[in-house]
Amino acid sequence: MAETKTLNVRFQQKYDTAENWANSSVILLAGEMAIESDTKKFKFGDGEHVFKDLSYARIDQAQLDAIEDVCYV
Repeated sequence: MAETKTLNVRFQQKYDTAENWANSSVILLAGEMAIESDTKKFKFGDGEHVFKDLSYARIDQAQLDAIEDVCYV
């Protein structure tokens, strides 16, 4: 069985206002997340399309609560 290691790291996501994202030509990498700072909506990149052409990610309240339970233990 492989040894398990814990890494103490932090991730920083792309973060800007909805207006700035609407005018952006940034193509997000596949799986890369970007957040609208003013609306708190977010999208995941596909490696092909700019932010404005991607669909918003959807999460329901139960999923959000589960994430908060793990993150704020």
